[in-house]
Amino acid sequence: MKRLLKRLFVPLFASRPVSALATAIVGRGIPIFMMHRMLVEGQPNTGTSPEHLRNCLTYLTENGYVFVSIEDVINALSNNTSLPEKAVVFTMDDGFYDQGRIAAPIFLEFACPLTFFVITDLLDNTLWPWDAQVSWIIDNTKNEDFCVELDDETLHVELGDANKRRIARETVRNILKEMDAEAIPALLQRLANAADVVIPQTPPSSFRPLDWDQARALEAQGIRFAPHSKTHRILSKLPREAARED
Repeated sequence: MKRLLKRLFVPLFASRPVSALATAIVGRGIPIFMMHRMLVEGQPNTGTSPEHLRNCLTYLTENGYVFVSIEDVINALSNNTSLPEKAVVFTMDDGFYDQGRIAAPIFLEFACPLTFFVITDLLDNTLWPWDAQVSWIIDNTKNEDFCVELDDETLHVELGDANKRRIARETVRNILKEMDAEAIPALLQRLANAADVVIPQTPPSSFRPLDWDQARALEAQGIRFAPHSKTHRILSKLPREAARED
């Protein structure tokens, strides 16, 4: 249903008449593109290809858009100052190695500010995110389907082809997002048992994180860094003190 609504309403809201009306009512907004993984050959998870990213940045440059950082936007809001009329912002979540190795150099090539929102325990190499573990389980099971008890419902997961695995990744992640965040490790283990796989204790190569030395090297080149929590758990699904710590 969520994907259907997105397909129906995003083109409507992006159309010129609706966009012009919205601008007249609430004023001009600033697009903020929030990116995640990059496409890496041989890795099962999809992401943004380097070619597509270059094409997008080229289009924006050639059409008069101005790249600014999220920090520039925050400062402008705080100080009631203006930004360029066609300002655009890019951010990138999590802090995986492919993001630093592939995406960061492209943004630097275009002199486009980029802010990484990093999961600090991921860079500390003390965990890998629960949603990444869901993807790994779905992509590495040899079963074509399985059933798993999640909370008070039995979920039948179909994995017969690449599209079904993509749907399964999204479905399971969305279900777990709504559950008690402190119960996630036990639910992941239940999912792994049903899929007949063993979750690696450390991130496999396809989920290799940046390390702090790499982050500092990127920072020295102009890439910005900000926090994306310690563990990537859903803060609204944690007790108050645990959420504050995260």
